[in-house]
Amino acid sequence: MPGAKSLGIALFLAVCLMSARAESAERMTFRNNLIPGHMTKHRISRVIRRTTRLPTHQETVSYSRRSEWVQCNVDEDKPGNVKVFQMMADRPPKVLRVYHGKELIKPTPDASRYNLISGSPSLYSAMRTPRDATVEVLPITEPPEQAVLAAMLDIAHWPRKRIDVGHRWQRSVDYAGFSGTQTFEFKELGRIGGQVTGQLTLFVEGEFVGSLGREYTFEKAQAVIYWSRLEQTLVKMEGQATYVRDQGSRKDEYELKLDVELAGEKLLSEGRQAVNVKQLNAIAGAVTDLASGDKQAAYYACRAFHDRWPESDWMPAVESIERRATHRKKTAKRLSPRQFAKLLRKSTVAWRAALENEDFDLLSRTRLALQAAADDYRSRLRKIMKSKDDADRGRAVFAIAFSSRPADLALVEKGVEDSSSIVRALALTGLAARRSPMTDPQILLAALRDEDNLVRRRACDAVAACIPREHSQIVAFVQGVTRLVKSDETAIVRRVAVRALAAIGSRADIDVLQRALESESDDAVRKELQRAIKSLTGRE
Repeated sequence: MPGAKSLGIALFLAVCLMSARAESAERMTFRNNLIPGHMTKHRISRVIRRTTRLPTHQETVSYSRRSEWVQCNVDEDKPGNVKVFQMMADRPPKVLRVYHGKELIKPTPDASRYNLISGSPSLYSAMRTPRDATVEVLPITEPPEQAVLAAMLDIAHWPRKRIDVGHRWQRSVDYAGFSGTQTFEFKELGRIGGQVTGQLTLFVEGEFVGSLGREYTFEKAQAVIYWSRLEQTLVKMEGQATYVRDQGSRKDEYELKLDVELAGEKLLSEGRQAVNVKQLNAIAGAVTDLASGDKQAAYYACRAFHDRWPESDWMPAVESIERRATHRKKTAKRLSPRQFAKLLRKSTVAWRAALENEDFDLLSRTRLALQAAADDYRSRLRKIMKSKDDADRGRAVFAIAFSSRPADLALVEKGVEDSSSIVRALALTGLAARRSPMTDPQILLAALRDEDNLVRRRACDAVAACIPREHSQIVAFVQGVTRLVKSDETAIVRRVAVRALAAIGSRADIDVLQRALESESDDAVRKELQRAIKSLTGRE
């Protein structure tokens, strides 16, 4: 019957209103909005402050990220749930200010200086129930920040019954790169912009896991959430989180401030719902064309979308598809052998300088250049690896370590057994950069006993980067680096050996470090020993 659906929605809202009035001032039923055609727009703002203590000064970098989060319910023929489409449109990151100590740096560096990822619009769908709403789309950002955001934004998992103020509950969470628990508490009822809202607190505990767990330590995250009692949607969220990146003697401390605000809300009429479904189906068709390789069909589908629905809320996703459909990879002019050799020399020197100065932003930029060289000039690198010149051969082995091909790991490992100490050292530098847990342990154990002190030094770097603490041969590696800590004649080797022991060791190794500290005369090694003891003291 015409208008029956609209009447049903009106009755639903009336029942919600009556239910809200019936609840006491200290009780509330939390649920998710399942009304077909309900659309919300949220603004997600983050300000991140990164503090790094460098050898000569402390650097503080503050940068911001903004995203628009659009969600719309689409009717499903399944009682008790609704299909929700979610779009995240990210703006480019912006560096706000940089301090060296107390000195404000002018002009403010560009975001590319700090290798900040620029996001792009993404569109996903998920099923939503009254008490479970999965977050399928997140801002595109650096992996540790994205893992933290997942733990903070995936909140709409509610108790089944009406709850009193003071009620607490927990939920286990496992996301890419993070595992932990969320603890919620219903604090009070209040008002925001005329809406009755339930105020909750959220505390996140856990740890980074996988590859993130090797460098990053999660400290804490907490937030205050305001949930509308009538509209059953997020009105506001204010949160903060802290985590640390440990890179040996350098630590980057991150403080993230998160603000989420409801920027718009509407209920689409039955006719507008039908139009909305047509728009989403058109976008799905363009995505299918693009995935199948038919960029022309995807492009024309996007142009037709522009003409037909120029004011669509989903336009950022359409424009993203259109850019991908019209993007043509520029075919750069191939470098001559002389130009390529110069690139390898420059990149190798930049990598060494960045390691020595602990300039990890420069390391990231150099990594991108070497990855491109390894993938675009693989055959040329393999040819140079046969060169009679030790330096050329070493740079080629080092560069191919950045290849995206798993099989190229064996080429780098072969370089560790080269007759030239220059090649062996550069190959180990490449293994440390590649950070592959599949690295042959016997090659690294042998390198720890190499007669050349530079090779032993780079072997310690590779062990710290490639060997997890749960490795089957971890005892042999601990013994190998411990021997260098106690008796290597070169101070720099002892220092990096201490750093390696801090990476792979446990509390049981603290006694070794303390005894080494009592007999060590080199100031730099003593400082490294003190840092390692502090690090292992806090390890489970």
